Amino acid sequence: MIKAFVFAEEKGYDRGYDKGKNEGYDKGKNEGYDKGINDGILKTTKMMLIDALEETIDVVPEYIENKIQQIKSLTALKGLHRQAIRCKDIKDFNQKLALATS
Repeated sequence: MIKAFVFAEEKGYDRGYDKGKNEGYDKGKNEGYDKGINDGILKTTKMMLIDALEETIDVVPEYIENKIQQIKSLTALKGLHRQAIRCKDIKDFNQKLALATS
């Protein structure tokens, strides 16, 4: 049996190490890390948007919170955050939200 390992090593085979598997693992790990970071940024931005709305219009209706939670675009959330700061009332913000979610 040992002769088989020696032969395999002489021919360039590695014992149990598959470079492709490790590269795939590292790539998947990095992609998972990046996804986690992006998900965290989206979650924080949504929370900040809702906080800004609470300061501007006092009480945020549940249907607006639900629409905000469905948004996957950081750019759209940033724009809505600016609108939340500028809006005069819920109706004004609701129009902006409708545009962002359509």
